[in-house]
Amino acid sequence: MLAMTPGVLRWITHRREMPLQACSSVGRNGAVKTTYGQNDTVTYIISIVNSGATAFNGLTLTDDLGAYTFGTGTVTPLTYIPGTINYYINGTLQTAPTVEAGPPLTVSGISVPANGNATIIYETAVNEFAPFATGSDVVNTARITGHAAEGFRDLPH
Repeated sequence: MLAMTPGVLRWITHRREMPLQACSSVGRNGAVKTTYGQNDTVTYIISIVNSGATAFNGLTLTDDLGAYTFGTGTVTPLTYIPGTINYYINGTLQTAPTVEAGPPLTVSGISVPANGNATIIYETAVNEFAPFATGSDVVNTARITGHAAEGFRDLPH
């Protein structure tokens, strides 16, 4: 029997900000817990805030599910759990956007109203490609893209 040591989850996001005239940002993203173990689930929360006067429509969230190079290929230590996506606009649950489980996980058709916010919540399962050695971690990266997101500039992490 293998002894599995919990690892550490690191959530790397591209926090972005619109130019000053739009005053909009993508922020506060991450995993609900900071460690993982064999057969765990991890819930992620992505918050998008639009403090500008123009709505964002047609945005896409892409999550690499922690993909990393192993040998000559790429492995993905997290698996999106189908049916777990929850999408809120200004705190009100909406019809789920289009989801492609991937990897990468792709969530499209996201809208954020002017002076409003959107929150996307989903669950992943830790799979056999997650490193379990002491001190190991899963580095997960998410991006928001789309017409409105093209004007974003990277902020320091």
